[in-house]
Amino acid sequence: PKHLAPIVDVFERIARGDRVRALVSVPAQHGKTTLLLSALAWLLKRRPAWPVAYVTYAQDKADTESLHAQRVALECGAITGNDRQTFREWLTPQGGGALFTGVGGPLTGHPARVLIFDDLFKNRLEADSPLIQARVADWITSVGFTRLPEEGSAVVVGTRWNEHDAIGKLERGDIGAGDWEVVNLPFVANADGVPDEGGDRVLWPREALPDGTLVGWTPEGARQRLVEVGPYDAASIYQGQPRPRGGTV
Repeated sequence: PKHLAPIVDVFERIARGDRVRALVSVPAQHGKTTLLLSALAWLLKRRPAWPVAYVTYAQDKADTESLHAQRVALECGAITGNDRQTFREWLTPQGGGALFTGVGGPLTGHPARVLIFDDLFKNRLEADSPLIQARVADWITSVGFTRLPEEGSAVVVGTRWNEHDAIGKLERGDIGAGDWEVVNLPFVANADGVPDEGGDRVLWPREALPDGTLVGWTPEGARQRLVEVGPYDAASIYQGQPRPRGGTV
């Protein structure tokens, strides 16, 4: 998926040994989780002694994604059928491996050279709840970041919901500390790549897969989707620029 090349660049730099702290916002249904799971397996293939942790909004979701990532890791040889493998943890022959957990789940006692946060809120209802916002923020700082060594990397990837989601709080410095790089991949943009709900540049241009399946969007279809979902969800979920309800750009 060429439209997700900026995420690939993040993982290539991590694999080289760079310390990366990245906040990446991607519209819904653009293949980000599929890419992250493949990137995790790819990373362990190149850094088999590294411990990697994948975190999402709930443990059952983490278990499902672990199964998908295991299939990729087995196929590319990052792990073997003789390695210790469960839904929640699997190891490489060199002592590295991956741990999959949900927010609020176990991570204490497990070091992580790389932390991958993927969709920390299940839906709009949870993302708009101040209680769950605080719960997620507290888990990130008190559990997640405490697992990282000085040279460790953290990548927070998700669909934006509002100004108080995890990406928003980290970018503003409301939680945590450090200089985060921000990568926003808007659904519709102008020729300069700036989010523009009337633009002609879509993130994932319409294309046919080898089996004939059509994926991606035409500019007309993408602009219509933004109208269908309304300005609040268009700005946050699709354009990565959340604003208060009733607010204007």
